[in-house]
Parts: sequence; C-alpha cells; structure tokens
Amino acid sequence: MADIYLNHRKEKRLYASCYRELVEKLPSPYTCLILGDAYANIQEPEKAIEIYEQTLKKKPKDEALACKIGGLPSGAAV
Repeated sequence: MADIYLNHRKEKRLYASCYRELVEKLPSPYTCLILGDAYANIQEPEKAIEIYEQTLKKKPKDEALACKIGGLPSGAAV
C-alpha cells in the first residue's frame, strides 16, 4: 500500500503513515528502521535521523544503523 501512495498517488504523507501505523501495531527495532528508511525515501532526513537514533538506543551495537545516520544530511536541503 505504501508503494502505491508514493509511486502512483505521489502522497508522501500517506506513504509515511503506513510505516508509522506498522510501528504502532508491531513496535520493534526492525519496524522503526523501515520507518526511518521511509522518511529518508521522501527526503525528510531530520525525521529519519530521529527515528534511527531512537532505534540505535535499542540496538547500540548496530553498525549498519549508525552508518545510515551518518549518511543522511542533517538540516541540509536534499
């Protein structure tokens, strides 16, 4: 459903809401990670970083997650 919102209807807000609902219903580091990825996909790096940092607190030894945070521009226009 999220793919339809983003690629066919061009509804970034609804795309992200699919992943927010997933995190609400199935909270886990993995669902938080894909929510962060969703924000990154729609060019909202501040929100993505916020979610990644919350997830990193739950999984502090996750190097791939730390790299994701480091790869996003903070506050910069994308």
